[in-house]
Order: sequence, then structure tokens, then C-alpha cells
Amino acid sequence: MVLTGRVVCQLTQSPHRVSGITVLDSKLYLLRCRDTDQIEIYDTVCLTPRFSHRRCITLPRLYRDDWNDMTSSEKHRCLYVSNFSMNRIQRVDPECGSVTLWPLSDAPCGLSVTRTDTLLVTVQDSRNPGKVLEVDGSGNVIRKVDLESGILWSWHTIEMATSCDKSAQYIVSHGYYDQHNHCVSLIGADDGRKFHSYGGIPGADTGQLYVPYHLAVDDSGFIFVADHHNGRVVVLSPALDFVRCIAMQNDELRGRPRRLCFDSKSKLLLVGQDDGTVTALQL
Repeated sequence: MVLTGRVVCQLTQSPHRVSGITVLDSKLYLLRCRDTDQIEIYDTVCLTPRFSHRRCITLPRLYRDDWNDMTSSEKHRCLYVSNFSMNRIQRVDPECGSVTLWPLSDAPCGLSVTRTDTLLVTVQDSRNPGKVLEVDGSGNVIRKVDLESGILWSWHTIEMATSCDKSAQYIVSHGYYDQHNHCVSLIGADDGRKFHSYGGIPGADTGQLYVPYHLAVDDSGFIFVADHHNGRVVVLSPALDFVRCIAMQNDELRGRPRRLCFDSKSKLLLVGQDDGTVTALQL
């Protein structure tokens, strides 16, 4: 199988960095780093999407933090927004715009939803190992996974698509300043132990990443990595082997990739970038 990405649409209405992107009910929800704390809502027409702005949802103060994120749950019909500076999750009703605040004891950054519609919250602790929280639809922490010592600057965690038993496994992206920690790693969901990784010393060659910010996974288990400082989207196999790059800055992308969202209904990979652009790639 060879994966390629064809640009079918680019949304360029704002210069503000994308800090969250998700799709729910064929609508695109977009969060940006800016003074006005709003979720932008766009109509999406698949398979050749046209984005038309509908309205905005106003949120409690987010403090423009670059480490906020957003995802959505089909089961619970809601959006989740991480508020890194305020140690909380915002659960948002996209229809009426009501917001419920879930306080946490730690600072959340990356968010994703599992196949059972629990929320995975990646907690970053600077140069120390972070943790992953699994949260139910009422805001209760039902699992806490402390990452092992070699996993520093954790950004985002997704559930491994091919794991179908109770011993679930997660995939976490991690690495920023540490010169040997720019990786995507497979970890145990019970103990946070790292089984194997892709990446290491920062670089742009095959086998290397440079600040892998965000992840997405398709229905076949292929993993998409927002390789931020290299300005590209890298595809890895379910075994974390290199497949190919499907998007590069100044080619398919206008800016560096920050946030990814795979929409299984349209088979689109949505890439939110530093310059405010959202690029839709048909896989």
C-alpha cells in the first residue's frame, strides 16, 4: 500500500496559528492562538470540501497558549478543549455553545478520543516525564499512566488502532529541547513502558524527526506525524516503520504543521499550520 496526499482545499482566512482542529457531523471546528478565545465553525462538503464560515463559539479564557488542543466525541456529541495554563479541560456543546469546566491537577496539552469514546489527555511536565490521563464522559479520570523516564516533552497521545484487547497500547509523540528525544513511541497503557520508537536525534533524514507535535491515525492503523520543525507530515506504519512523507512546507503546505485530524468519513487528513492555514489532503 502506498499512501499519497493530494491537496483538495486550503483554508487561509486567518494568520493566527492553529492550536486545535476536529470534525464532527461534517463540520470543521477550528481553534487558533489569539486574544479572542473562540472556536470557528465551517461547513465541509466531502469529498471535495469547500469551507464556508458559519459562526463562532466563545470560550472561557484560554490565554492564547500554543499548547492547547481540541478534539471531538461522536458518542457524547461534544468538543473537548485543553487549557494548558489553567489546568483544565473545557467540554463544549457545539449546538448551544455551553461550556463545562473539568479541573485537573496537571497541565493538559494534547487531546484525542479512543474507540470507546474516552478522552486521552497528554500531560506535559517540561523536561520531566509526563503522563497520560484517560477521562470518561463526565470528567472522571479512570486511568493514569506515568510515562517512563526516557519520554520527555510529551505532546500528544493516540490509541493504537490495531489494539483490540484490554491490554491497550498508546502512541505518544515527544521531544523538544532534548537532543535525543524527538520520537514517536509505542507505550503500554497500563505502565507507560516504551516498547519501541521511531526517531531519536533530531534531523530530517529517514528515521529522524524534529519536534513531532501532533498525531493522527487512519482506519488501517497508519500513523501521521506533524513533524513540526522539519515542516512536513510523515507517515508511519502500525509498526512505526517509515512509509513516506505526504506533505511538505512550501509544497503541499504553506506553513509548518501543528495539528492533525483524520476524518474517516471523507478520508481527508486536515493539517493545521503555523501560518493559520488548514490544508485538506485527500488520501
